[in-house]
Amino acid sequence: AIGMSTAGKSTLAALCAGDPGRATLLTDEIVQLFPDGTCYGTPFRSNVENVGQPGPVRLRSLMLLKKGDHEALEAVPPSQALSELLPQLYWYETGEGSLAELKRRLMSLVDAVGVHRLTFRKDAAVGPFLRDWVSR
Repeated sequence: AIGMSTAGKSTLAALCAGDPGRATLLTDEIVQLFPDGTCYGTPFRSNVENVGQPGPVRLRSLMLLKKGDHEALEAVPPSQALSELLPQLYWYETGEGSLAELKRRLMSLVDAVGVHRLTFRKDAAVGPFLRDWVSR
């Protein structure tokens, strides 16, 4: 789940990681995401109660967060997804790759796993909602 500050990452993490969501939490802050879709948790977190796991886990989808009055998921077209995802990446020029290469890798990942917009309310119902979606 991806979002700017105040988008609800920590809230979503708390709602999904406990019962009834039972999701494995990597972190409510920064994750390491590799081009093959493998994710690892980091020690960074916004909420000290949201203790994560190191991973690795396989990325199933990227989700952009939106607060709302109900739970819903909608697909985000790849072209729109790229413009919303790029500002969320930590990236700096190392000489190993260019911004063009980063965009190519990101689009490859988007094509492989898809991007969805998750609308959710501050309610434990979001955990089972997402668990049911993942199981389908």
